[in-house]
Amino acid sequence: MKKSPFDPGPPEELTAQEIEAMASIKQGCKVEIRMYQRLKMQDLAQERLCGWALTPAGDWRLGVER
Repeated sequence: MKKSPFDPGPPEELTAQEIEAMASIKQGCKVEIRMYQRLKMQDLAQERLCGWALTPAGDWRLGVER
């Protein structure tokens, strides 16, 4: 639940599919485009010249969730 633009509140819980997709992205594997978009909206993944990669926040969240 987000409180305001100034106080985003606690991070939303990730689903098992999102965690699995983040691990796949980190390993360089492809995932469904809808999953990329979901992770991008949460600022957990970003598109780069050579494909998709986790953002620093995404890398941290993956480490915490595992």
